[in-house]
Amino acid sequence: MEKILGYPTSYKIHITQKGNSMKEKTTLALAQISCKRGSKKENIQKMQKYIKKAKKRNAQLIVFPELSLTGYTIRDQIYELAETVPGPSTKALEKIAEKEGIHIIFGMPELSQKTHAVIYNTAVLIGPKGYIGKYRKMYLPTHSVFEEKRYFRQGYTPEVFETEVGKIGIMICYDVFF
Repeated sequence: MEKILGYPTSYKIHITQKGNSMKEKTTLALAQISCKRGSKKENIQKMQKYIKKAKKRNAQLIVFPELSLTGYTIRDQIYELAETVPGPSTKALEKIAEKEGIHIIFGMPELSQKTHAVIYNTAVLIGPKGYIGKYRKMYLPTHSVFEEKRYFRQGYTPEVFETEVGKIGIMICYDVFF
């Protein structure tokens, strides 16, 4: 059974569940939080609070906004705030996912491991057993107030991730139009 679960928090998420039974369901929590611009520590603390709430409501997956680790409008701070994946913030959220027994999708500026001059707008997927994978935004808007190509390199490949809750595919914001 495949379900399109909507366009929560700037992502389009597909979950294909294992088996055909209608009894098999995935409980998804959407946390459209207000992120503190430039403060990874505060944003992780806020995410942890919402992860605990989601777990109390039996969620198996919680989804946070695009660039929720740092806030969206960080402009030139991006070079100071970007991290590799996995990296320190990913590791912090891995510990929370393991403790709470939940899958997490969150957004962050990802610093390329090959060249530190390249940064991606990335959605990271973590499960109770650790890091699962990442998706790099493929279509970067450059109209109106958006200037993402100024800061980010585009991703090139969509991914589907096998998890305990089913197969998960991720798209970020503007990607859904293509």
